[in-house]
Amino acid sequence: MKINIAQAKVLLQLKAGETLPSSKINLKLAIWQKMVEDQLVLVQQINRRSKSIFLNPNLPFDAYLQSHFGIDDLEQYLVFLEEKEKVDRASAIKVSSDSKVRHQRTFFGFMVTVLEPLTTTLNGQEFILHPTQGAFHFIYDYEQFIIPEDVVVVGVENAENFRQLHKQKHLFTDGPYMFVSRYPQNKDFVRWMQKNNHPYLHFGDFDFAGINIFLSEYATHLGDRAKLLIPHDFEFSLAKYGNKKLYDQQLNHYQLAALPKEYTWIIELFHQYKKCLEQEVFIES
Repeated sequence: MKINIAQAKVLLQLKAGETLPSSKINLKLAIWQKMVEDQLVLVQQINRRSKSIFLNPNLPFDAYLQSHFGIDDLEQYLVFLEEKEKVDRASAIKVSSDSKVRHQRTFFGFMVTVLEPLTTTLNGQEFILHPTQGAFHFIYDYEQFIIPEDVVVVGVENAENFRQLHKQKHLFTDGPYMFVSRYPQNKDFVRWMQKNNHPYLHFGDFDFAGINIFLSEYATHLGDRAKLLIPHDFEFSLAKYGNKKLYDQQLNHYQLAALPKEYTWIIELFHQYKKCLEQEVFIES
């Protein structure tokens, strides 16, 4: 299930604390039925003919969208959908008088960056990735993209960490590395990884949602090649900078039954300190 533009707009209203008439949505649609069943969206009977809907204040809204729909930022997601709709409609009009022709993906591939220059091959030609603050490389023809065998591929979950990698060099001393942004979200990067043998290192939030992303989006497809990046001072950072509210919000929201034994100690530390840790903490000021 994917959230469309109209649904995203309603969710933004609910996120802002609004109570809306249930007529704003179709409660028979599977996507709304799921949110109601999960008690993210609550339905209240006003009178015999009308109902209202509002968000459950006791459930972490952002974490729910991230876990069930892969959406980290609903506002940015809506902007992406609206821009995509403009492009798709313009393309459809050129080939048909009906602008409602089935939508096609406009962009394929994934975004990468490096901390040191890296010589790669793209479409049979040498292509050098350069570290440039404020600019990244978007690999469109990813099926024709080849990197050296000794490169470790690092997936970066949050945009701010991806943008400021130069302030996190202390975490990456055993390179060479190539960094891949989780956004735009699609399966192209995983497909590319499945066709090569490079190790994958996941750099994300140290919370239940972040570990769930690692397990469901990467480890399940890449197997033992996929590892979590765990900074050497992780426990110190968790104790000093950890977020108790984040821990409380996510505590009963995620089931991590498939967590490999090598990472169970991380969950034990979450419970010990009753905190979780956002990866932005590792950006040096």
